[in-house]
Amino acid sequence: MSSVKPKDALTSIDLAVVLRELGRLSGCSVRNVYVPLRDLLVLELRCGDDVLYLVAEAGRRIHASRHIFTTESLGVARQFRGFLDGARLVGVGQLGLERVAVLEFESGGRRLKL
Repeated sequence: MSSVKPKDALTSIDLAVVLRELGRLSGCSVRNVYVPLRDLLVLELRCGDDVLYLVAEAGRRIHASRHIFTTESLGVARQFRGFLDGARLVGVGQLGLERVAVLEFESGGRRLKL
């Protein structure tokens, strides 16, 4: 009997599929930003009457969730909040075929890429 080992990280193809699904979040606005761990970013998004969390862990995963495990944050979260507070997510994409997600926001007439 062979054992199937779970993935530790997304491949570039996995990322493309996930980002296509996350494209439905376009138009949502950033309500808060959390950085609970060094390589983990959580964006609290207001999508109409709904609140969702966009969770991104560098080199490993990106997904939407209805719940998060903590709202504790490292100090760098303040800097992200300064740029993203109230910004609207206008695009979700991938840098070529690399394992790099690009989130595009609009705020006060400027476009920001993360």
